[in-house]
Amino acid sequence: CKTSNSLVGYRVQIYNGKKSETLAKRSQFISVFPSVPVYTLYEAPEYRVQAGDFRTRLEAEKFLKQVIRQFGAGFVVKTQIKLPRLEVDRVGLD
Repeated sequence: CKTSNSLVGYRVQIYNGKKSETLAKRSQFISVFPSVPVYTLYEAPEYRVQAGDFRTRLEAEKFLKQVIRQFGAGFVVKTQIKLPRLEVDRVGLD
């Protein structure tokens, strides 16, 4: 059994284009959504900024609405996402 730290899921793409603009969009995104993971990808000839690690399209679509409110555009992409960290219930562990 091969273990992997990624699985198929969804992200919201907020920008694709030139490198200079990519860095600006990334910074802008982080200032608005500091707790959401953001990824910069390069696929010749353009850069892409994608956000989130959503397991379902529904979760991604929900977040997309917030992104559109803030940035005016965005769309959901199916891609490899990082596995979410498991929150350990600390009740009774003391």
